[in-house]
Amino acid sequence: MLSQVAQDMSLKQRQTTLGSSFGPIADKYAIARPTYPDSVIAALIHQNSNVLELGAGTGLLTQKVLSYAKSVVATDLALRMLEQLEERLPSATIAVARAENLPFDSESFDQIIVGQAAHWFDLETSLKEIARVVKPHGDLILIWNKRRNIMKWLDRFDEIVRATRHEKSEVAITETISSTGLFSPFTKLTSSFEHHLNVTNSEAFIESFSHVSTLAEADKTSVITSGSRLLKENADTNGVVAIPYICDAYYAKRSI
Repeated sequence: MLSQVAQDMSLKQRQTTLGSSFGPIADKYAIARPTYPDSVIAALIHQNSNVLELGAGTGLLTQKVLSYAKSVVATDLALRMLEQLEERLPSATIAVARAENLPFDSESFDQIIVGQAAHWFDLETSLKEIARVVKPHGDLILIWNKRRNIMKWLDRFDEIVRATRHEKSEVAITETISSTGLFSPFTKLTSSFEHHLNVTNSEAFIESFSHVSTLAEADKTSVITSGSRLLKENADTNGVVAIPYICDAYYAKRSI
């Protein structure tokens, strides 16, 4: 069942922008973005876990977690993203909520997982909330999928879509969390995989990036057209382009 959590008037502008930018592209995100490697999720999610997912979006990670966990509560700021999730995954419990103000009782969850979203959080405030709602010695799992530019055309693709890399952000986030003493030092798990994108979804793939979807209309059209052309040029005879990715997962346990 979908629940609407009252909005906190102190919500930061960047989060307001995030929610409004992802809502209109929810359908594109759902059909075009890569999922997550089964090997990573199977290694991290315990069979009897009650899991809280933050920044769940349209449920690409949620669907994987549901295969292993006892239950999943998926949260996001963008209602339209969660509506996509609810349609695809009716067994998931979902709520519009932000990491800085979680509407759950203390020690409610065995594990908390975040895919592609931790760099959007107000880390100091959200970490206190995460530590509050996870059980003692429960897990915090942070995951990022990143394109691997092992072919030259992918460097050109990044230039076209004005991509920004987040490796330093990941290190800063995990080091900051570890320094608080609320969680143990992080362990890192890495897996390589390919996202097989049908070029009929190439425009949706590009527009699903928030930094593209929020461009002025003329700039956005130019980026999508040029990027889509490059994807099609590098597709196979079946119209599928294999985009190499690496999945980096960091996990730590609540220490108090």
